[in-house]
Amino acid sequence: MGAPEAARPAFAESLALARALGYREVLANCVEGAAELALDGGDPALAAALLAAARRMMDEIGVRLQGIEAEAFAELEAALGAEAVAAVAALTDDDAVTRAIEVLERPLTRPRPG
Repeated sequence: MGAPEAARPAFAESLALARALGYREVLANCVEGAAELALDGGDPALAAALLAAARRMMDEIGVRLQGIEAEAFAELEAALGAEAVAAVAALTDDDAVTRAIEVLERPLTRPRPG
């Protein structure tokens, strides 16, 4: 959650490659990154939905979050509120990727404080 605008091209490229290869772990990480950008852009509801989808993807493929991944997910969940994330029905993989692409294509409109 450092430099959101600088992260956009890397996330977009990674998301496109992961989608083409069917690499769900990278897809989930990119969706989580898009969730951070959605929150930075002032859309906490979308951020919560994307984070829930990313968590579901990780759970389904049996990935246990560690290190930086775990920190990023936990930091975003704390910013949104665990209850908000838990209350959201997770998007399907395709819907999450489509929404993540939309987030990556729009400019940051409102930086998140702190």
